[in-house]
Amino acid sequence: MTFKWFKGWRLAVVLVVAGAAAYGVKRAFFTPPPAPQVITAKVVADELEDTVLASGTMLASREVNVGAQATGQIKRIYVDLGERVTKGQLIAEIDSTTQTNALLNAEAQIALLQAQRRSAEATLKLAQSDLQRKRALLRDEAGSRSDLESAETLVATTQASLAASDAQIRQATVSRNTAQVNLGFTKMKAPIDGTVIAIVLEEGRTVNALQSAPTVIKLAKLDQILVRAQISEADVVR
Repeated sequence: MTFKWFKGWRLAVVLVVAGAAAYGVKRAFFTPPPAPQVITAKVVADELEDTVLASGTMLASREVNVGAQATGQIKRIYVDLGERVTKGQLIAEIDSTTQTNALLNAEAQIALLQAQRRSAEATLKLAQSDLQRKRALLRDEAGSRSDLESAETLVATTQASLAASDAQIRQATVSRNTAQVNLGFTKMKAPIDGTVIAIVLEEGRTVNALQSAPTVIKLAKLDQILVRAQISEADVVR
C-alpha cells in the first residue's frame, strides 16, 4: 500500500513539472507579441519643408555691359546703383568737345566744297558761252581752229572739276555723318529695360574707345533669376 502511494506521488510530481515546462515553452514560443504603440494625430492640411545647405550664384535672365563708344572724360552719371531704367533712357554722358569740333569741321568742309562747286559752275557757264561764240566765228571763217580747241578744253576741264567737287562733297558728307554718330555716342543710353547692377567707372574718368569699348555701367533684367546652386552630396537625397 505504501509503495503504491509513493509511486502515485512521483507521477504527480512528473506531471506538474511537465505541465510547467509546457507552459514555459508556450510562453516562450507561442505567445503573440504585445500590440505596437502607435502615435496618432488628427489629419490636417499643412505644408512640409526640409532645409539643406547650398551655395552658388544668382544670374539675371539677361545682362548687358553698356560700354563707351566715344573717347573722352565721363562728364556725368545719371543713374544710381539699383535704379530701374527704361530702354533709351540717358544713363551717362561723355565730354563731347572733341566730337563737336569734329562735326563743325566736317560741316565747314562741306560748305567750302559747295562754294568751290558754285564757282566751277560759273566758270563752266562762261566757258560754254565762249565755246558757242568760237564755233560761230569758225563757221563764219572769222575765228581760228586753235581758239575753238582751247574753248573746248576749258569746258571739259571745268566739267571734270565739277565732277571732282561732287565726289568731294559726298566724301565730306560721309565724314559729317560719322562725326554726328560719334557725337551721339557721347550720350550713353540704356539698350534694355532693366536694373543698374554695377557702375564700373565713375565721373571724371577718361575712357579710350579707340582701343576697346570700356564698360561703364552694367544693366540686368531681374524679372527672372537663374540660380546655379551647389548642394552637398549627403543632402542630395533630401
